[in-house]
Amino acid sequence: MESGIEQKTKVFVSSESPAFLDYAKKLCLQWPRHVFPDKKHPRYALFAAKTYEEASKGFHQYHPDVVLLDASQPWNRELCEMIRSYEEERHTGVIFINPFLDQAPPIDAPEAFRLGADDYVSPDKLPAEILARIECVTNLKAMTDRLRQANHQLETLSITDDLTGLFNMRYLQQYLKRTLDTAKAHKKSFGVVMMDLDRFKSINDSTNHLVGSYILAEIGRLLRLSKVFSDHSCLARYGGDEFIIVTEVADLQSLVTVCEKVRQLIKEASFHRDGHVIKMTVSIGACFVEPNFHGDVNDPVKCADMMLYKSKNEGRDRVSHLILRSQDSFKEVESSIHLNHEKPESALRYKTIQAVPNQIKKG
Repeated sequence: MESGIEQKTKVFVSSESPAFLDYAKKLCLQWPRHVFPDKKHPRYALFAAKTYEEASKGFHQYHPDVVLLDASQPWNRELCEMIRSYEEERHTGVIFINPFLDQAPPIDAPEAFRLGADDYVSPDKLPAEILARIECVTNLKAMTDRLRQANHQLETLSITDDLTGLFNMRYLQQYLKRTLDTAKAHKKSFGVVMMDLDRFKSINDSTNHLVGSYILAEIGRLLRLSKVFSDHSCLARYGGDEFIIVTEVADLQSLVTVCEKVRQLIKEASFHRDGHVIKMTVSIGACFVEPNFHGDVNDPVKCADMMLYKSKNEGRDRVSHLILRSQDSFKEVESSIHLNHEKPESALRYKTIQAVPNQIKKG
């Protein structure tokens, strides 16, 4: 394979006919002179396949820009449909070429366009016209790729918090609903974690808001790069100096372990900005949701937030947690917390607090 192939147009030819392959090669040899007369080196890399199996494998291996399909080969119908099934991932230019001058091929122009072809040409066309058509399809492919990339960037921006690089609440709500639906369908457990930086307001008051913004951005970077949570977790900024994580975990102890790792990670970090060296701690509330939970989608968040209040109330820089069982609701958990001095088993079941949540102050 020639060097610099990534910069060249990759042309893939699908035909069992040596004459068709030779025809395609001759077309490509004229390509540089047709478009750029002063170019001495080819602007293309040519690949070929003689069967559907070879063509399917080659398409996935080479990721061609343009595919030239022999209209006399019936199996190119299936190949064209297969190529178009990957349209969401990338656009590939598809051109059917009719090699017959005096008879109708198995795949005619109307069928080719129904299959998703970009163009259909016959051999009575001058090479210059065929090359111009190939160039048009190549340009369409490039334009479509740029549009797809721009749409992807817009989609990423729409679900990302600008400051921290974490997901935003818009995406978090969607992710949480999907996670809960999956947990119900497949009897899986998961965890919701709420985090709040301790005494963050004093940082803004004693330095400036740019330093505070820098710390929030660094916290986001630490969470992203630490790999403490699994790759399938959703790490999001809840608002201000609060963060929320939804993650798949097998049991309560696993959830507590990752929360302690995050707490220690932030405690050991030093943040240097504008001559200031700042140390931070974080309070964490965790809710482990058992399999078969059928409550409201917001109940795990409310329970994690309640445990966050507990950590704040008990001195900050700690992790508090509870278990949300299959038939529980937030109201039931909250009621048991309020009455747990009368029902010791509730304290054992939920590992909750003695104080009423609305009497606790964050900070």
